[in-house]
Amino acid sequence: MFICDRRSEKTSQAQQNPHAEACWYFTKTREQFRLSGQLAVVTADTVEPTLAQARQQLWQRISDNARLQFAWPHPKSPREEDADFSPPAPDSQAPLSTFCLLLLHPHSVDQLSLRGEPQDRTIYRRGDEADEKWTVSDVNP
Repeated sequence: MFICDRRSEKTSQAQQNPHAEACWYFTKTREQFRLSGQLAVVTADTVEPTLAQARQQLWQRISDNARLQFAWPHPKSPREEDADFSPPAPDSQAPLSTFCLLLLHPHSVDQLSLRGEPQDRTIYRRGDEADEKWTVSDVNP
């Protein structure tokens, strides 16, 4: 799950090409995870009840400061002297229309453990829609 501003380039890019990857590195365990999959963009126009509810619940869980950014002027527009970066606090229950939820539905996960000599690397792949079982393959780092 990710959040973003509907007015940002990310949402239009995800709608044009929903394939995406996210990568996390955990310093304590020295592990990297690369998730590849399809993005779903959940906006104020989303009618599917479960997705609309997930969007609303996430809005309610983020901080007041995070919510406030969705009321700021349009992202990446030229900055004007009178730009209002101190708007009234948005309603903590009802998401602003600019608030989007991005859901990454992974079809593969590449896990690299940087501990050990040699390092360990495992690829997890999800089957097709008919068979969503995950396969696990140990590969060279």
